[in-house]
Amino acid sequence: MNSRGLRFLLLVLGEENAGLYYFNSSSLSFLRSIQADTFSKPAANPGRDDRQEALQYIFCHKVDDELSLLLKEYPVPLFVLGTGAMLIRFGRWIRGLTLINVAP
Repeated sequence: MNSRGLRFLLLVLGEENAGLYYFNSSSLSFLRSIQADTFSKPAANPGRDDRQEALQYIFCHKVDDELSLLLKEYPVPLFVLGTGAMLIRFGRWIRGLTLINVAP
């Protein structure tokens, strides 16, 4: 470990929003929140799931754009927390991301 101690970015990824945090060996600081644009829960009728998936695709890329900027400002490792389904989608749609499943 270098003289600066442990440092990393943390992305808490939800289906409708995401939070970005910075940890620097002694504290966790909130950096920003990312909201999905017009996000709506899928209805029970067919065809809505395609719209929901398209909205999640747009949201994941919005998060990726924010991460690209933050990783230039904070050149540290990134950890991502989220539901299994959302992490799978995020990993499938975002290039250069390696997911390591540590949950049972």
